[in-house]
Amino acid sequence: MHYSSTTTKPRESSSSTDSSTRRKRICSMVKEFHSYSTSPRTVKVKLQRAQNKQVKTRRKLYQAKKTVKSLKIKVRSLKTVIADLRKNQNLSEHALFHLEKSYEEIPDVLMARYLKNREARCTTREKYPEKLRSFACTLQFYSSKAYEYVRQTFALGMPSQSTIRKWYANVNCFPGYCTPAFDALKCKVDEATINNKKLICGLMLDEMSLRKQVEFDGKRTWGYVDLGTGIQNDSLEPASEVLVLMVVALNAHWKIPIAYFLIKSLTGKEKANIVFEALTRLENSKVKIISLTCDGPSAHLTMLTELGCKLDDLKNLQPWFSHPTTNEQIFCFLDACHMLKLARNMLGSLCEIKNAEGKAIKWLCIKKLHELQDSETLNLANKLKKNHIEWQRQKMKVSLAAQTLSASVADALDFLCDDLQHPDFQDVKPTVEFVRRIDAIFDLLNSRCPWSKGFKAPLRESNQNTWRPYLLDSIEYLLSLNDVAGREIWRTARKTPIIGFIMCIRSAIGAFDAIVTGGPLEYLLTYKFSQDHLEMFFCCVRSRNGFNNNPSCLQFMQTFRRLLLHTKIDASGRSGNCRVLDDTVILTVPSQSTVQMSGSNMPDIPLLRRYGLDALIEEERDHDYDILPIAIDFNNLTANIVTYISGYVIKMLKRRFKCPDCVEGCIGHEFDEDYRFLFKKNKGGLYIPTKGVTTICLSVEGCIRRFMDATEGRIPRESNFFETFTIAISQKFYGQGKVLFPHLEEHFIDYSTITNNHTASLIKAIVGAYVRIRFFNLCKRFTSVIQGKSIRQELNKLILFNHQ
Repeated sequence: MHYSSTTTKPRESSSSTDSSTRRKRICSMVKEFHSYSTSPRTVKVKLQRAQNKQVKTRRKLYQAKKTVKSLKIKVRSLKTVIADLRKNQNLSEHALFHLEKSYEEIPDVLMARYLKNREARCTTREKYPEKLRSFACTLQFYSSKAYEYVRQTFALGMPSQSTIRKWYANVNCFPGYCTPAFDALKCKVDEATINNKKLICGLMLDEMSLRKQVEFDGKRTWGYVDLGTGIQNDSLEPASEVLVLMVVALNAHWKIPIAYFLIKSLTGKEKANIVFEALTRLENSKVKIISLTCDGPSAHLTMLTELGCKLDDLKNLQPWFSHPTTNEQIFCFLDACHMLKLARNMLGSLCEIKNAEGKAIKWLCIKKLHELQDSETLNLANKLKKNHIEWQRQKMKVSLAAQTLSASVADALDFLCDDLQHPDFQDVKPTVEFVRRIDAIFDLLNSRCPWSKGFKAPLRESNQNTWRPYLLDSIEYLLSLNDVAGREIWRTARKTPIIGFIMCIRSAIGAFDAIVTGGPLEYLLTYKFSQDHLEMFFCCVRSRNGFNNNPSCLQFMQTFRRLLLHTKIDASGRSGNCRVLDDTVILTVPSQSTVQMSGSNMPDIPLLRRYGLDALIEEERDHDYDILPIAIDFNNLTANIVTYISGYVIKMLKRRFKCPDCVEGCIGHEFDEDYRFLFKKNKGGLYIPTKGVTTICLSVEGCIRRFMDATEGRIPRESNFFETFTIAISQKFYGQGKVLFPHLEEHFIDYSTITNNHTASLIKAIVGAYVRIRFFNLCKRFTSVIQGKSIRQELNKLILFNHQ
């Protein structure tokens, strides 16, 4: 390459250039090839910005590490979580205590899930561990708000509440015999067979009071008498009680309710039929039942007589009946706790009874003991208080009866009579004998610990020379009691505690001979025959969402289902008639049990005729303009209200209907006389329905008024009525799609297949949404009628304002 002379001249004359020019040229070249070169001031600003950014990043890192550390501590320590819940008052103290004691292993499970989800970040969902499912169901049972708080704290380590609802929604727990419960019993029988053991159980039944309330759950009404037979007619009344049957294992630590029936009242014969059916089903599940426990109302005595017991002559009492399938003996118990309360009531009401020698057993002796202790402001090692003497106000509490007729009261009376020779307590010996006898009988019939001594010891072959003669002698003592007129008490109206204790004694001896003497058990704990297990179940039902001592039929069904599915509820802190005295838990059912729903697209025509809806059965109309199945001339008030409700129907469709085009086609901009109230209430958030939507809703309203007139305001009881009602009205509109929704005609043509018919689906969805809205309101109105004047709020405020 050759360079011209002109190119070399500048280089030769470079020495003569100005120094400032050279510096500028050098600086420009440096800037061109080295962009980082800048002034000191710019460098200082950039440095300051970098330092500030570094400080902010360090702060974020510190906060992130602190959050992770706090999260790990909370997950690892359940006590920390419980303390946080207690601080925020999200749960009651009882619920917090139970969770803290029952789920000590849960934090490790939660931490493992949290770390795995944090590292994997995968889309596949792992099954929740059994312990975590149980913990989640229990916490959500007590409080949904507390559960959501814990779930958010654990960063989705626990299932969502919708997942929990899906778990228990698949369990069929409608009134009647609970199939999942029998499936769980079969699993227990198989488990015992594998371990070469024989499972022995007892059956018990009791009633619980319910609130008279008719409710609509979107598919059927709840609140009427329901025996699980599927028979529903106009003679059924609102249910006020629930009858529950429970199986308790005698050689294990579990129990499970197997059936419940929504009732108003049942005769003894009807209850006997229920017991026979339960025993037959249990035998088909290979469950061996040797006992039946109930309390002492006259209906239950009649039931026992119908079953085969002989209760007329107590001297030749036969407290057992034959199993309907195996002909084995089933020993019957009248709950010892109830008999103890009735014995206290008998003495407190009669004030005086006489023993075989004619000596007086006086309630006044116990009353004087309380007055003496009250005046001294000290007690003779007993628990007598004002509540024990004025027992009429709390007659259902077992603890008051047990503390009144107790050995400590008898010891105090003995001390005043023999040691102090108090003049007011010189005739207390017959009373002391009666109190000691009842206390000893109750202890023998309520033994719950294998290592107890004395009368509280379990029934064994090694100590039967002690308890058997005492129990047989106690029968003679109870039969010898007379009232002040000289009549035997077991022949009077106050006979129930005498009959009950004698039945329990003979049944306990018979059960001992059947399953201990030459049987599979080493000893017999008589507390297994106590009705406390069922009472504790009722306490768990009442503890739903805090405390609800008077649930409705629907609430009972939902709680019953929850208790059978992974939910461990402790009733020890509940205010009930008795307390938890052993570690028997509710057996959970298999979650695979699903509800088999048989749907039909054809309405029940006889059912429609029964409620005066013959117009829905007539042949299809020939004219498109006549589209109301039942033509009713509504006034402007009704039309405006129905139009207003139609806007909420569209709101429900936006949440539930899958086709957005169909939903948008239901929103209009009409305005006439029927839309005046809707536009007056609209502040921008309400939906304006089209004429087609309001026409359908007006037709449904006319049908509702027709059958309400036919039933005189009563809500239909049939479980399939609402499905039939919805289908029948919808079918009348299926051919009217182009009239109701003319702007959706092309869309309906595109989606008009048998499996994907948007016309039929949209009309049925509109009808179903309006039916749900109206029936929720109608059920509330009908409930207010059957309940009468509400006094709950008034009496509750009366108690609060008296500071009690």
